[in-house]
Amino acid sequence: AARGPMASPFESVEDSPFLRAQLRSLDEGVDELRERTARLSKGCSAYRDGLEDAYANEVNFAESVRAFHGPLDDPFGDQVGASEIDRLLGAFRDIADARGALLSAVETDLCARLETMVSVDLRDATEAKRRFERCSAEHERARANFLKLTKDAKPETLRLAEVEMTNARREHDAARFGLMSRLHEADSRKRVAFKRQIAVAVDAHRVFFERSLKTLAELEPFARQVIARCDAEAEACADDARRLVDAMAAHTAARESETKTARGDDGDDGDTRRRQGEKNAAPQTSLASDRSRAIQTAMHRRLRGGSLGGDEDFPSHALGGVLGSDAVERDDAPSASGASASVEAGGPLTPP
Repeated sequence: AARGPMASPFESVEDSPFLRAQLRSLDEGVDELRERTARLSKGCSAYRDGLEDAYANEVNFAESVRAFHGPLDDPFGDQVGASEIDRLLGAFRDIADARGALLSAVETDLCARLETMVSVDLRDATEAKRRFERCSAEHERARANFLKLTKDAKPETLRLAEVEMTNARREHDAARFGLMSRLHEADSRKRVAFKRQIAVAVDAHRVFFERSLKTLAELEPFARQVIARCDAEAEACADDARRLVDAMAAHTAARESETKTARGDDGDDGDTRRRQGEKNAAPQTSLASDRSRAIQTAMHRRLRGGSLGGDEDFPSHALGGVLGSDAVERDDAPSASGASASVEAGGPLTPP
């Protein structure tokens, strides 16, 4: 017949091959349970460390924000809204407290119990198995010694052997019962303890989230009010920024207009001066051309006169008439005679 979920795993407490087979099977289950529980304990410890880090981060975050805005009556704190921020930070403090309670529950009801199960409870089953094996060997030895006695054995020897076998059987039974109890406890823990501990941990999480949600729900209207005021202030700041940009653009345009006006006046004056310079340069250019032609003609005639004896055919006043009285007074003629002297192959020219 199928046994119920909480029925004893043993059909009988008498030492028998069937009981030995049951003990062996349960002991193998204990070894597997200890390995799996050790891995679960390691995972729960990592989760506990994560909760501890989250708790520390929430506390540190609240402290850093408080250090940012400073005292509530500080001018900087008043500008950044220290009173509103401090009220909002109350939610983080409450959530951190709730997380601390969750951390304590996970530490006590899950991690500590699993570590105890691995290091104590399941190890007791292993020790009980070793004691049972030792007592079983002693019982077999005492029984073998008693069976070796013959009818010719002395009564004292028979009595001692019988006492030894009785004590060995008693110790063997106690060790067997102890092993059966430890294996039954391990089987019960496998069926009950893990589900209970996980359920307790989940309930602790429920309490944490309910408390956190209640805190946040109470602050929701105030938080929405703060957000609305911040949106209005942000729009006002954006309007101020646009007006500032417009003012800077108008100032820049005015500066550019003044610069262009100043450049236009300077350009007109420059064009006038340039045209006047061109007019003044034109007569000078034509006068220079006439003087060059006169000098060439004078030099040609002087050369002809020197070779034919006719220097007086071209008097100096004719050159002065061509060049003008200013050229003669500035000793332009001697420069011309000097130029003709450098050209003549004979000797130096004699001035007229």
